[in-house]
Amino acid sequence: MKTIVLPALVITAVGAAVGMGFNSVRTEGRIILGRNYFQIARHPDSTPLTDRGAGAGIIATRSSDSKGGGTGDSVAGTAPKIVEHDFKVIDTKAMMELVWSQDAFNGFAVFIDARDHETYHAGHVPGAFNVYNYDVDKFYPVIAPCIEAAETVVVYCGGGSCEDSIFLATELTRRGIAFGRLHVYEEGWKGWSASGDEIQTDDAECAMDGVSVAGGDGIHGDTP
Repeated sequence: MKTIVLPALVITAVGAAVGMGFNSVRTEGRIILGRNYFQIARHPDSTPLTDRGAGAGIIATRSSDSKGGGTGDSVAGTAPKIVEHDFKVIDTKAMMELVWSQDAFNGFAVFIDARDHETYHAGHVPGAFNVYNYDVDKFYPVIAPCIEAAETVVVYCGGGSCEDSIFLATELTRRGIAFGRLHVYEEGWKGWSASGDEIQTDDAECAMDGVSVAGGDGIHGDTP
């Protein structure tokens, strides 16, 4: 028995060491050992979800019978289930209004795509920054000034059963973004692409203090 267990332990230890070494040199998608990728932030007060205000009819809060189809358009029992959360939810109609609103133009409302960079480049919501949920330390710092300055931050991923938007929104609360400013567009890319609205394929840019910052994986300056 000992002759079997010992080699197995050695193989396991070597495999773990190789895996950790590979993880440490990856440029994208590197696992941060200290982060819980599946933790969900909860609303800081005890107010029932349905009583947390909507904001001019554009933003609506999640209710217990809205399981991923956004607000207003879902049919009970047909939308894919996703993990329960306390973030305010925005549907496609409201998302379209917000994307083309004066708030978005002025930077008071911003959008974050939680998908990987290759998928983001294939098409994303106009003006949305890319912060890949599994590589936040790489993507977030370059566009953090715009996120921190915004009053409304909408996070989305692929839609359907995708939950990365919820997990990324939770990570943003740990990085100082107030819970009440965060919203989840649950219908995500599936909802937006089905709407027929415009899409963008290049990096959105965060312009702060005369410097233009690419919202994907690069930075370039455009000082006037």
